[in-house]
Amino acid sequence: MCRSESVQTLCTQHLSGIDDSVGCVMYKSMTNQEGGGPKDPRHLYANPYSPDTCWITALAIYLACRPTQPKGPLFPGSNQKVRFGNTLRQLINAKTGQTHYGTHSIRKGVATFACSGTTGGPSIASVCLRVGWSLGGVQDRYIRYESAGDQYLGRVVAGLPLNLADFAVLPPHFVNNQDVNLQKCVEEMIPMLRACSTLQDILKLCIASLVNHHSYLRELIPASHPLLSTFLFRYPDMMNHLEAALVRDTSTWMKPTGVPPHVELYKQLRQVQTSIDNLPPVLLEGMSNLIEEKGVAAGNITNQVLEATIESLLLRAGLAQGAMSHAPQPVQHSDGDQVYYYSGKFHLLPQEFEFPRTGPCGAWQLWWFGDKSRGWPPLKKIHPHDLPKRSMRKTFSDWVMMIKHLTEAATAAGLAIPTQPTEKEASEIFSVAIEKLQLPPAKHKRRLAELSLPTVLRLVREAQSADKRQRGSDNP
Repeated sequence: MCRSESVQTLCTQHLSGIDDSVGCVMYKSMTNQEGGGPKDPRHLYANPYSPDTCWITALAIYLACRPTQPKGPLFPGSNQKVRFGNTLRQLINAKTGQTHYGTHSIRKGVATFACSGTTGGPSIASVCLRVGWSLGGVQDRYIRYESAGDQYLGRVVAGLPLNLADFAVLPPHFVNNQDVNLQKCVEEMIPMLRACSTLQDILKLCIASLVNHHSYLRELIPASHPLLSTFLFRYPDMMNHLEAALVRDTSTWMKPTGVPPHVELYKQLRQVQTSIDNLPPVLLEGMSNLIEEKGVAAGNITNQVLEATIESLLLRAGLAQGAMSHAPQPVQHSDGDQVYYYSGKFHLLPQEFEFPRTGPCGAWQLWWFGDKSRGWPPLKKIHPHDLPKRSMRKTFSDWVMMIKHLTEAATAAGLAIPTQPTEKEASEIFSVAIEKLQLPPAKHKRRLAELSLPTVLRLVREAQSADKRQRGSDNP
């Protein structure tokens, strides 16, 4: 609900975990240009029912695709407001044909939705204080910010169903926030921000959101999206372990905030309804037990006899073995990698393989570790004939050259590259290598984490060509 100029100046240290929400302090606003005003946090809530509009899911995807994001500006670079506005305008124009929408339209729409989108919405004072509008007159002096009103508004803005008990839902989180595998996942996924103490709880909420929506995200985003090449999505065992530790409802350590009284009544009514729904099975079981006890003495058929008879009939019909057919086991390579057979040849890559649209960091990780969840071996093992299409060979050549430049840069910096590095070792080597790459001079510091692999490779080649020309001019 803030102005795009305020969001543009947002830094990682302005975010903090607050109970079941994330607090965001806007240091710059229209009425506070110098940043000396109140530091009241805006409470932001997850919406596990709508991953398309869940801001924690969006933040998780953003940070996961930017593993080298350092502490500081959350959206580094200049004119980010203009870039976002142009992208938003193009997207809406492509969908609706309308061209008069901009970043301020979001601000207006959210304020309208909060005030008029429901008959039981938050107070207008809460909306004005969060948006940064003046209440006018003496009201600015006597009506002050309070966290309860902003928390309620935060849940409404998140799009949670106000007329249901689900309005009080907790964000996806883990039973034990100190789990070793969770810590390892945060370290591998977001290595540059994991040391920031104020972001620890937020990063774990981000991981939980990715785990909670991983099936939906796999279906929604294209196979070449860089998210699917990150540590969490490349290791199904890690995904399964974290999914088993996920909490989506009642929690032992997290309590819902910003919940109005009528939603608490909804929750109690749902519990009563659940108890009523459970009555018929309980009564039926009690009656069955009574009949069984009386029937044994009279020599009648008992439940056990009936169940044994049904099981015998199912076995005789062959239905008790289950309807699932046994799929053939995948062919295994000598070193344990899967081998795929299509087009009359064996390949180390599946037929649906596509090179992800990722940067040097993602390519470096896939080169050494592959993607177990999609059956990709470490790409250092493959050869051109393993690619499903001949048209991919040019892209594969670019990846090989990029890895070669990174390896040479790391070696020149005095690093020894192990034959089988760990994820941590690979990340540390990459951090040094990417900084040592020879690139053409630029007016502004390049954000290599945001550049695609072909772009970085083009810059390296330009620098090499310029260096070669310089040596030629020095030695005519």
